[in-house]
Amino acid sequence: MAQVVETIARRDDFPIDGEAYVVGKVDDGRYFFAWGPEYPFADEVPAHDIEAGESGLSYHETEEAARKEMLEAIRAEFENREPRKWYIDRVFIRNGEMHDCGFYLREDGIIEWHEPIPNGDIQEFPIEECTYEDGVP
Repeated sequence: MAQVVETIARRDDFPIDGEAYVVGKVDDGRYFFAWGPEYPFADEVPAHDIEAGESGLSYHETEEAARKEMLEAIRAEFENREPRKWYIDRVFIRNGEMHDCGFYLREDGIIEWHEPIPNGDIQEFPIEECTYEDGVP
């Protein structure tokens, strides 16, 4: 086992609640990237790479290499999953046209609006093109 001596970068509750991505350093000077529900939260981690399973760990010679792997993993996660969205029960205006109550605000900056008729179309608008009824973006 290797003792974690420094946590350099951390993203908690990612990609889901209770998991994390962490870049850190162990007592022998190596840098690591850890992911999942186990290794990112441990004070001691295995002294070798763990690439299979829910939790994993990879060692790197430099902090930069460990950070790069973490960023690549974050990017891949965002590219491969549906964006989170929140339901907003208000009307909004786009190009002078008022849209009925109820739309989804997505984390990727899109408003997703469903026509309020059976089997109505789903339309997507960039958030910067939309305002609330009172003019607030």
